[in-house]
Amino acid sequence: MLQKGTSVTAIVRSEDRLPVGAKGHKLLTTVVAPNGLLALSDAEFVEHLRGCDAVISAVGFVPGSPFSMQKEVNGTTNHLHQRHSS
Repeated sequence: MLQKGTSVTAIVRSEDRLPVGAKGHKLLTTVVAPNGLLALSDAEFVEHLRGCDAVISAVGFVPGSPFSMQKEVNGTTNHLHQRHSS
């Protein structure tokens, strides 16, 4: 996305795991949440989403384990929906 000129906000536990080509990119805003996305307060989360057109979640992604990923995606979707509905 960065290579195509799209601004990206990444909420990460650690910047160390960002791809080398993304670190320091002028279109990348990095938010470090050491305890994870779901540990952010509602106000913090909403502020980070302000101005975003889309959300892509890779919470809990473990390569080779589609069940773990699906569980996390469902949990994140429910969490986002609850926050948006309130």
